Amino acid sequence: MEYGRNRSGRADFSKNLSLGEEEKWAPLDGDYSSLDTPDGKSRFKVSGVVEADCLMCHLPSYDLRERNIQLSKRNYRWAATAGAKLGTVEGAIFTFTHRGLDPSDPRFYRGVWNLEKRPIVHYHWSDKNLFTPEGRLQGATISKRVSARHCLQCHDLGERKNTGTIMSPGRDVHLSQGFTCTDCHGLIGASKTERLTHQIAKGHSLINRLRDDLDGKEMKTCVSCHVEGKSRPPKVAPNPYATHSRIFNGYRFHTYLLDCLACHAPLRPGRALLLLDMSRGYEAAYVMDRLERIKAEGDYFISAASPWSPWMMRTTRYEPAVPKWFIWFGNETNGEFSPIPLRFVAEARRGLSLKKDRPFVVQDEEIWTVLTRLKKMGFENPVFVADKIWGLAESKLKVLSSAVDKVYYPIAHGVAEKKAALRECRSCHDQNSPFFTRMEMVNLRAFLASDFPSMKEPNSLPQFKIWGLKHIPTPP
Repeated sequence: MEYGRNRSGRADFSKNLSLGEEEKWAPLDGDYSSLDTPDGKSRFKVSGVVEADCLMCHLPSYDLRERNIQLSKRNYRWAATAGAKLGTVEGAIFTFTHRGLDPSDPRFYRGVWNLEKRPIVHYHWSDKNLFTPEGRLQGATISKRVSARHCLQCHDLGERKNTGTIMSPGRDVHLSQGFTCTDCHGLIGASKTERLTHQIAKGHSLINRLRDDLDGKEMKTCVSCHVEGKSRPPKVAPNPYATHSRIFNGYRFHTYLLDCLACHAPLRPGRALLLLDMSRGYEAAYVMDRLERIKAEGDYFISAASPWSPWMMRTTRYEPAVPKWFIWFGNETNGEFSPIPLRFVAEARRGLSLKKDRPFVVQDEEIWTVLTRLKKMGFENPVFVADKIWGLAESKLKVLSSAVDKVYYPIAHGVAEKKAALRECRSCHDQNSPFFTRMEMVNLRAFLASDFPSMKEPNSLPQFKIWGLKHIPTPP
């Protein structure tokens, strides 16, 4: 967020955003224009830019909430100071006009610039824990070791939202044993110089394509610690070979057929997102609890009504995961589909009367009306995306593609205590086991039109049928 992009859409490190906005840019370029400011322009010369902040991880007392408050005011230059609690910031570059509105309200982000008076910082010079008498920062306040709390300042919400995982010592065996995130996600490199580049070890993602060159590089995994003996203090990881040989006597193929977390992360306590509806011109999110709609990110910090078993996705093994379903309007350009900004979708669907219990744009007539209006608004090839992609064909809808990839978020954290892991054959091999019977949507439009919020056949199927099995394999 310190640098913008060049004309080809790639990162431009030759100048930061303050210098970049001096050039002439097309409306809606994504870096130097805004749909939510009075003049439709950025003000990086006044607001500053969002630079990397080392203290977010290395200052134990860092306050991410205060940093985010400053960012919402577009006080980008002052956000790091406020987050580090070096002082308090008085004033704002930008003030929201309508506070307290639901994010679905088109006025939610609107506000006014306050360009006449620059924000003022009142530094805590008298705090001897922060500053020396000469006004220098006390070096002892900075910690070399990064705690799990610092990582979770940013990643806690994502874990809850994507997989229903709540990262706390009571819900993760590794945290309860004194491990921290960096014990697995360490800095990559053999030398201090290499590690100072701060390339952090990461796992493999089926969804994101950010830094795929780092996938698995120097990453600690279940096998590397528990089998290959690469674990480090505070605890040495026990080798589970003997235990698994006893439990799976005669069925050792389970240890390569199943991912470790298929048994060792059997229940999720959070309210994971299942459905994101952007067809109404705003984001409407529905979570695991009977597809209840939530209206604020803070709702993800409420635990689910009861712990629930995850879905299973099949890659090279069976892995616990949470599927995501999306419905949205987009535009096709040269074979690529990109979302249409939600305010244009909201304008295009204005006047459509939707059922209160099923407020989804899923009927042919509704979709055709919105696509037709979007085309008149200047979008050349508008499309509707759900489990298929539909486009316009004169007065009817036409299926442009049936190949919409399913999106799963694999569960990688929140490992249960050994005694809580699935240890009995019938934990999975039973007619009522969620491992095989967890219902999954296969026809999203029809489900939303007819079945919502209850998943039932034929628009949803138990997973064993999706996998091509005719019955659930059960032991004699």
